[in-house]
Amino acid sequence: MRLISLLVTLLSVSFFSTANEKDPRLNAVAWMQNSAEYVALTNQTFKLAAQKLVLATQTPEWTAALEQFDRKGINNLPPAVLLDLDDTVISSMAYYAQLIDSKQSNTNANWERWIKAEKAPLVPGVINFIQSAAQNRVKVVLVSNRYCVSTPQDKCPIKTQTLAMLKRAGLIFDRDDLLFRSEQPDWRRDKSSRRKHLAKRYRILLIVGDDLEDMIPNAAGMPIASRKLYTEQYMSLWGERWFILPNPVYGSWRDVAGSQLHKTIKTYK
Repeated sequence: MRLISLLVTLLSVSFFSTANEKDPRLNAVAWMQNSAEYVALTNQTFKLAAQKLVLATQTPEWTAALEQFDRKGINNLPPAVLLDLDDTVISSMAYYAQLIDSKQSNTNANWERWIKAEKAPLVPGVINFIQSAAQNRVKVVLVSNRYCVSTPQDKCPIKTQTLAMLKRAGLIFDRDDLLFRSEQPDWRRDKSSRRKHLAKRYRILLIVGDDLEDMIPNAAGMPIASRKLYTEQYMSLWGERWFILPNPVYGSWRDVAGSQLHKTIKTYK
């Protein structure tokens, strides 16, 4: 009887291990959590951004926001940098690892449990960049697509939880310095309405994120060819005013690629 039980256990472990290995996110999550190259890339990006930040503060009319390009007198506005939140400031890879390990989907309930756990580590290099911004008297504003759902007790509970998590990680932000999706009626997934809102209040020196939609309007719905075209069009901004971090796990690139990812790759024959 014990032998049968042991065989069942071993077969179950083998089956679930195989099932986990087939999860399409596994390789990408493992790379972001374990590779030295990822750590080097994020530190490299934030180090370059900090260097450009000094130049930006010394250059009149410098802006990173397309929504501010044609606006006059922006030099009179206080300076700010815009950062995405998930996988720009904090890493959500432990969440995706949990989904893979437990064979679950990315649902609102699972996401809320992750946020309440307050266990997200900082992305390597981000703390040095935020400290550099503070030393140069530049405000850091977080523009996130975390979704606000109002309750009688709190207009945006997810923001309250996020602020607590950031505080535990050693980052103190004012509530108004986090702009979440749906906080205002026109604050949708596309972040351009929030950038327009901020462009009236700050001179936006740099933008750092892990998705084209952190910089470019309506990027979320663009087909692959259009995304590449816009990337080329604004090539002069990359590494100067826009800074992109690697994220092969999720994002608008994955949304437009569709469910048959293998059909998007190109062979040499």
